[in-house]
Parts: sequence; structure tokens; C-alpha cells
Amino acid sequence: MTSRRLFLRGIGLASGIGLAGCLESGGGDSGGGDGDGSGGDGGDGGDGGDGGTTMGETETAGSDSQHFAVSMKSMGQAGLFVQGQAAKWYTQDMDDVEITILDAEFDATKQTQDARNVINRGVDGILLNPYDAEASVQIVEAATEENIPVMNFDTATLSEDILIGALFGQYRGGRVAAERFTQMMEDQGMDSAKVITSVFNFESTTSQQRLFGFTENVPDSVEVVARIESDGTPEDSAPKTQSALQANPDVDAIYSNNVGSGMGALTALEQFGEYYPKDEEGHVMAFGIDGGPELSTSHSTCTRR
Repeated sequence: MTSRRLFLRGIGLASGIGLAGCLESGGGDSGGGDGDGSGGDGGDGGDGGDGGTTMGETETAGSDSQHFAVSMKSMGQAGLFVQGQAAKWYTQDMDDVEITILDAEFDATKQTQDARNVINRGVDGILLNPYDAEASVQIVEAATEENIPVMNFDTATLSEDILIGALFGQYRGGRVAAERFTQMMEDQGMDSAKVITSVFNFESTTSQQRLFGFTENVPDSVEVVARIESDGTPEDSAPKTQSALQANPDVDAIYSNNVGSGMGALTALEQFGEYYPKDEEGHVMAFGIDGGPELSTSHSTCTRR
């Protein structure tokens, strides 16, 4: 029978690969729970490629098999989709392993209920990509009562019962964004800057950490003139960003804490008539902590006149 320890290690490596689009990866030095990531990450999940298990369904195996549940904060953004599918891809040739992928759809209540359902049905382990660091404690507690091990990946649960994690430092990522923004200011000879921040589902601890990592580490001369809160999709964040631009036409930068908000910032600049190639006078720096194919194929920085 396949070793659970080797399986968890393999999934840990696979989830690390899935973080390649993020600004900075490493140990989780703060609470997590998304939104994509990384978290509220909007976008197309893409094609699973190999058929197999769909979200909420189970690949069946022999009666002597091991059954693992992968609980994702969402499968609706490309980077998260890859992380969720990694378990299935890794075990596709293992006849004695069953995989159930659960899609929480950026809903802490749904993630908790779906996890309780698979716990009640009986699983050998849960790979947990929590939407919220605090809310997901309920999942860990329920699993622990049944002696079911839980592993975190991408983001963290605030629980000492988590056995192992392959995590992305949410606050650390925001801090790195602040450090790079500060360097850009110095390179351009800017003594001060006005910034719009765009965040997803701010009840999520991940969203908070990604924002505070940035705002608490920029120079005092940086003024946050507006904070936009959305569901993390371009469709919701773009009009709100456009309104913020209308109220603050002299803004110097837009910081977004997930892929969808980043796309919304670019869309808003374009709709506002201020989307131009960089390196021109009046440059607006549009940047963020998260990455993905949708954002990577667009211009990562914009300018305005």
C-alpha cells in the first residue's frame, strides 16, 4: 500500500510548484486562508487535462485503498486549480489511492460543511487549502476528533493540530511588494506617492495579511487614498477601481492583493482612458502580490497621462 507519508510529501512538493505565480514563497509567517492567493482569485480554472475526478467527486479504488480529501478554497482560478488537481495527477497511477477534490468557492461555511461531510464518510487524511485561517479551525477540530491528519498548503489554519504545511507567507508577500515599490519610488526619484489598494473579501485573514504586509512596510510618505473591497473578480473590482480613480485622478499606483483585483485595476485604467505603455510621463504603477496566466498575459504595469 502506498505510504501516506510519501504521499503527503509528494503533494507538498506539488503545491509548492503551484505557488510559482506568487510574488514570494516560503514559510507561512502569518495566518492564511485566501482568496489566490493567493486568495478571491478570479479567472478561468482551465482544463483538468486527464479527466478523472471532478470537484466534489471521488476517484474510486479497491476496498483496501486509502482515501484523501483535498479541500480547496476555490478551483476557479488557474493557480488554485493546478494546486487542487496536483493530488489527482500525482496519484493517477496509484490503484490503492482515492482522491476527493472539494471546491469551497471562496466560502468558509461551504468549505467547513463539505469537509465535515467527507470526515463523516471516513477519510485517511485531508489536504486543506483554507479560505480563512480562523474558520478552518473547525475542520481541523472535527478531523482531529476522528484521528484524521490534516495538512495545510498555500495558506495556514490557526491550529496546533496541523501536522505539516507547505505554505506561502501572506504578510511576507505583501512586505516584499512594499519593498519593491519603495525601490521603484527611489529609482524614479519620488519623495511621496498616492496609492489605491484593491483587496478581495476582507473578512478573509489572508486578504488582511496581504494588505497589511504592504501598507505597514511602505514609507510614511506613501498615502493610501482609497481601499477597494470586492469579491476578488475583475468584474466586481474594475468599476470600484474606476470610481476610486475618478475621485483620485493624481494617484501614482494601484496595489492589488489577488489576480482578479489586479485584472480589475488594469481594466479600470483602460476604461478610464489612462492605460498606456510604461516609461511615459505620469506612470501609474499597477502591481500586486499574486500572479496567474490571465494577469501575466496582460501588461503588469500601466501609465496614465
